[in-house]
Amino acid sequence: MVKDIRIRTTFIDESKTLRMTIRGDLTGATGPKLLEALARHRKSKPGHIELGFDEKCYINSGGIAYLIDLATSARENEQTITANGLSDHFRKIFNMVGLTRCMKLGD
Repeated sequence: MVKDIRIRTTFIDESKTLRMTIRGDLTGATGPKLLEALARHRKSKPGHIELGFDEKCYINSGGIAYLIDLATSARENEQTITANGLSDHFRKIFNMVGLTRCMKLGD
């Protein structure tokens, strides 16, 4: 059974930072919603993307693949990324798969 994901997007810092608040399960099945949410704001050209993960957010290997896609897209568009709200476990995984080379880990 696939749980759903909810992504709320808001602009902060005079529309230069796109905040994406993620609730639910980020998996191979729900990952396209992450990229769709980003694509809706592509014309606004945010310089920074802030990913905020809910404390109950679950991420599997399929979700990690979508985060890598998002990071690749951001790099191509000269955007920076920060990921907030990650558990210690996911911080270790982000480091192991190399996501920390293309995004900062916040609180």
